[in-house]
Amino acid sequence: MRAFLRLPLAMVVLACWPALEADAVDLELVLDADGSGSIDDAEMVLQREGYGTALMHPDEQAAIRSGMLGRIAITYVEWGSAHSQHVIADWTIIDGPVAAGAFTETLRTTPRAAMGYNSIVNAIDFVRP
Repeated sequence: MRAFLRLPLAMVVLACWPALEADAVDLELVLDADGSGSIDDAEMVLQREGYGTALMHPDEQAAIRSGMLGRIAITYVEWGSAHSQHVIADWTIIDGPVAAGAFTETLRTTPRAAMGYNSIVNAIDFVRP
């Protein structure tokens, strides 16, 4: 009887288990940063370097590896005016320092694209899908 009662629980656990697909991750994270005219070039570099440094930090790497799958997906978007939202670093799976380093290098080397002044509503609408 006990084995029979455990069967529904096992079915629920299996039904909730994430698909072990190539793109399965513990977290999908959108970094949606202000790139509007109110942010000067030095502040833009500071934002990007800050995110890159944080992503490369050993504590962050340990946190990523501590998930059930040990990997996250991350993208970095900068926004400005209502018609100025730009993907700076496309979706990337971070599963260790090498992938984090490549993502960080993209943040460092991709030119600034956002223009105009703050339209955070459009930025949220842009990243929602």
